[in-house]
Amino acid sequence: QMAFTALEEKYRRSQDDNSDLIQRWMEQKAKDADRLNAENADFINSRQQRLAHDLEEAAKEQVTVDTTKEPFERAVPAFCISASVPSRVQHKFDA
Repeated sequence: QMAFTALEEKYRRSQDDNSDLIQRWMEQKAKDADRLNAENADFINSRQQRLAHDLEEAAKEQVTVDTTKEPFERAVPAFCISASVPSRVQHKFDA
């Protein structure tokens, strides 16, 4: 009976130690996550500020527009006029 009681006490202490370790580990992981989130927020903020600054600088630059072409030619980029479907197999592989 005393051996059983001693084993039960040892088991209870092990469970208490385990729950304490898990609690401390979870707190440490939460701190790590908070630190990483803060670093990410700082990075995003600095990137947004840099982008805003770059946009402000780009808005200050003078742009020249070629007025010798028709407006339609300036607005529409070049695109493919015709396309064809192959008439024979070029590559074949077994899947």
